Amino acid sequence: MEYLKYLPLVVLLIITMSARFSSETIQKLCGKKFLAAAGGFYVYTAGASAVCCVCIAFLYDLSVGISLSTALLGILFGVVTMLSLVMGTLAIANGPWAYTTVLISLSSIIPTLSGAIFWSEKLSVLKIVGIVFMIICFILSVQNKDKDAEKKRATFRWLIFALVSALATGGIGVLQKIQGYSSHQDEVGFFLLIAFGFSAVCSLAIALFLSKKNQTVAFFTKKIKDKRLKWIFVALLGLAGLSISLNHALNLYLSSVMESAVFFPLVNGGNLILVTLLSIVVYKEKLAVKQWIGLACGSIAVICLCL
Repeated sequence: MEYLKYLPLVVLLIITMSARFSSETIQKLCGKKFLAAAGGFYVYTAGASAVCCVCIAFLYDLSVGISLSTALLGILFGVVTMLSLVMGTLAIANGPWAYTTVLISLSSIIPTLSGAIFWSEKLSVLKIVGIVFMIICFILSVQNKDKDAEKKRATFRWLIFALVSALATGGIGVLQKIQGYSSHQDEVGFFLLIAFGFSAVCSLAIALFLSKKNQTVAFFTKKIKDKRLKWIFVALLGLAGLSISLNHALNLYLSSVMESAVFFPLVNGGNLILVTLLSIVVYKEKLAVKQWIGLACGSIAVICLCL
């Protein structure tokens, strides 16, 4: 019966992982069906971020006011989030997709260790074992199916893009932890509102700049002639914004009540396992031996971290 007290946290973990999985699935769907050229990604990000701002306004009480530290931290969070997305996209475009994915996935080590370094969280032997198994899971689970991407070499330019994206991705978790433990944690609504607002404005500015170079998105061209498809795109954009805002809101709360060595590997690894299982069950994809081993390592890691 003692374990029942952890049930609310388990439910919230499932919801936040589902929200993240939903947003990533929608992004891939829009990328294949609706977006074209480089500008499409930024229009999608701008639209989703704008929806996030609306959702945050409903989720939080914004009458509490805002301090200077929260405003600055929110701007920094927006910068880091944008940097993670942009550099990750450039890394995939300029180098091997598989290595990029592994490097960015391993960035969860940064917020994980930050708990032990800055917030005096204890790393038990079982947690360390769980983290090691999760790292092995990240490395083994990635399989590159893009034949063109396989030909791309790991150049110095790619390495810079991938490292910056990985550091920025790790920084997202650290900033979530800082806000959650700050004396202004009741201002989390403004923290997210500023971050998503910054992301929306910057993404839209980049999209407009690229549109002048004829790198527009299919949504604004004659490629989508059916108006119903345009409304579907808008609906998906709204659902993506709702999923992203819910994911960030729950992550901010959970990172403040759970140890970093448990929360970050569990969320990132759990999402990877969820995507892998979906590819097997829904898309009937066959996994290589190393991917099955990676899946097993991820399952062991989750058990170790939960214990």
